[in-house]
Amino acid sequence: MSGEAPEQEWVSPGSVPDEAFAQQPEESVGTVPTYQSLYQPSAEEIAAALERKHKRRRTLWKATAVVAVVALAGSTAVFIATRRHGNSVVSAVKCAPAKLSSCLIKLPAGALQLSDVPAWDEALAPSTDAYAANVTGDSKSLSDQTAALLAEYGESATAHTDWNAVDGDDVDMVLLKFTTIKGAQSWNTTRNAEILAAYTGRPAAIAGDSAEQAHAAAKADAAGKFHAAYSAVVGNIVLSVGYTSPSTFAAADLQNWAGTELASLRSERAPAADPAETAPSTQQVACSGLHACLASVPSGYERWTSPLPSGFSNSSTWSSQRLVDFMWLPKNRQDVLDNFSTYDVTGVAHTDWMNGDATDQADAYLIQTLTQAGATTLAQYNFGEPNWRNGLKGIGYTIPGQPDTQAWYSNKTDSGGFIEFSFTAIEGNTIVLGWCYFYGSMDKSLADKWADDLIDRAKATVSTQPLALPPLTAPAVKVPVQGTCPASGDCLLPVPAGAKESAAASAGPSTADLSADIYANTYESGYASDYAAWLGTDGFRSAEHRSWAAGDGATADGALVKFSSPAQAKASVMLEYGLSGGIGRICTVGTVPDSYCLASTVGISDFYQMETVTVLAWKGDYEFRINVTTSNRADLADAYAWTEQQLALLPAS
Repeated sequence: MSGEAPEQEWVSPGSVPDEAFAQQPEESVGTVPTYQSLYQPSAEEIAAALERKHKRRRTLWKATAVVAVVALAGSTAVFIATRRHGNSVVSAVKCAPAKLSSCLIKLPAGALQLSDVPAWDEALAPSTDAYAANVTGDSKSLSDQTAALLAEYGESATAHTDWNAVDGDDVDMVLLKFTTIKGAQSWNTTRNAEILAAYTGRPAAIAGDSAEQAHAAAKADAAGKFHAAYSAVVGNIVLSVGYTSPSTFAAADLQNWAGTELASLRSERAPAADPAETAPSTQQVACSGLHACLASVPSGYERWTSPLPSGFSNSSTWSSQRLVDFMWLPKNRQDVLDNFSTYDVTGVAHTDWMNGDATDQADAYLIQTLTQAGATTLAQYNFGEPNWRNGLKGIGYTIPGQPDTQAWYSNKTDSGGFIEFSFTAIEGNTIVLGWCYFYGSMDKSLADKWADDLIDRAKATVSTQPLALPPLTAPAVKVPVQGTCPASGDCLLPVPAGAKESAAASAGPSTADLSADIYANTYESGYASDYAAWLGTDGFRSAEHRSWAAGDGATADGALVKFSSPAQAKASVMLEYGLSGGIGRICTVGTVPDSYCLASTVGISDFYQMETVTVLAWKGDYEFRINVTTSNRADLADAYAWTEQQLALLPAS
């Protein structure tokens, strides 16, 4: 056996009638009263009435309840008074989504189109910016994000109608069509969160909708109007409704109109399901059982025996540390180890053999990374032609039938009398490294045979696999018994048994005092300032967080947020889910109520294939959020188990 271990060097390397007219005494049409008995408003009164303006969707000059026509004939004036007639009855329509406007119900009898903001009121297919300015402005700062969110969710078309009914109720209806059902559901969840937070008065059930309700403001605005809003999703279409009634919240029209529109949308056959999720890329992998890819000791040969080279081991499993210490020069070892970590080396398998008189020897290694890209990059930087020592030089060699393999042999014997032969091949995510030693002279035939055996074993196992799409396997969720908060004012889940507390990358170590700004920047960084402002309007009171690393390799970051009411906690959960729903994979487990789950998108260039599963849940006036990150798998089991443990500690309200 050769007493010398070769060493290699490292090369160092991402809208009502107008009150001024509505209160005038009604005259019989055609009656001509005497001038003295006739009420005639002064020019100043008329001018004042014409100047009076109200808020959006309320002032309708062409919808005034009484129109006065004045004609002066000598000493008499003729007034003809008329009044709008109609009702609130609407009928469902047959919806043809290809022409989205066909899905909108028609105005009830006597209703008139709103006209105080013509550019919006008359828009049949408004832009998303116009939608944000005229509908989602109730969502405080997040209204600024409406257009961007709609684009992210894949909004593709809009249709709009509005009217003022004879009873004074106004409505704005917008239909938003999306390229996918998932995109529509994401916006509907986001919009319902905004509505739930902004409208804190009584809800109103909508016929045909068991999932959502309309919500009204708790009090009238400065003009005495009550506002309400509603959102629903049917397939890949979202129905967005804004509603106003004068003096008191009269829900009947809202329920009638929204329910009828909902029925119209459902008259069309449901759209095809979204395409199944596909991996963003694929990769070649080899040797799923790494040791099975090792060549067997040839007949008539045996494993290396003592004396063994310093740092060498006959073990079939080597650590990265052992391999690097054995193969690389001391000055390069730490850099090489860093690369083994960066490119995620997951295992090293080893074998060796020699003939009886130790004149022919082989020493072989399989170095496996999680990804094909990891193996390719690692080989580029840390494998290849050895750093020959003691005056030896390498002669390039081609192994017949192995065109992608690099090989060299020494130009002369080493100090022990051996010709040294080295080869490196990459098969999928596995690097095949071999060293052979032939006493006296190069045995090309035997070198080719041994190299072929080692390389072909790995090559035979190569398969193409999806990349960056770990399966989402729903766990069997066990609901713990109701507990109590660990300490007064501290209801956050303690570090689970067997786990070690750690510091989160952004929120820092465990703390019971996260501000809305820190929470928003940590968990919704894409919308940080707007989301933080929204939290302030949604009753945010306090937040605490804790991070830990579990024994199975999962890392977790849990945050508990307290709000002023259960509705506010629910709204926050829905909003956070909606903000990420357009890009994350949905992993919600239906058997767990009041919760949502999303799995992050995994980057194809991520050597560790890190997948983060986020579960968002609410109980009483608390929101709980947990992010669980693992390499190459979606850890729904831990995420839901820890969520249930947290919910069990919380009071019902």
